[in-house]
Amino acid sequence: MQYRLINIITFLYLILTLAGLLISGFFIYLKIESEIDFETGRELDRQVDSVADQIRRGNSFQSLITDQLKIDMIPIERPVEELYLRDTLAYHESSDRKVKQLKASKSYKIGGEHYRISYFNIVVETDDITETVVFTMGVVFLLQLAFIVFFLRGFPTGFYSLFKSP
Repeated sequence: MQYRLINIITFLYLILTLAGLLISGFFIYLKIESEIDFETGRELDRQVDSVADQIRRGNSFQSLITDQLKIDMIPIERPVEELYLRDTLAYHESSDRKVKQLKASKSYKIGGEHYRISYFNIVVETDDITETVVFTMGVVFLLQLAFIVFFLRGFPTGFYSLFKSP
């Protein structure tokens, strides 16, 4: 009977740990995904704004165009376009394969002209992602502790009486 109690408690512990890991893993995924999306959007917006500032300072928009930057003139009558983010697959020459390419577009009216600025291939700042991972792992640890304390201390004493020998 004593081994049966140990097996049941061990099984309960494993089930509770698994539940804690599944729930916390789901939250980790959501938090990291949202942080990456947020940082990517912020960085692309900064890059596009920087190009618009260079045009405002009098730089020719043709001189700013690179492999990662495209600037189109669009009709002035069109409304200003807010930041638009999207991803596509594009061929990458150095790796000789298709890779995920991030693109941001935004338009500006500068000096009587209307420009659509599109920026490609951005690298996300990893410091914020690292902070998010550390924070989320701390939450996982606290969730596991809460599950263990609740289920091992919170069960009514009647549950344990089922395993006592007569």
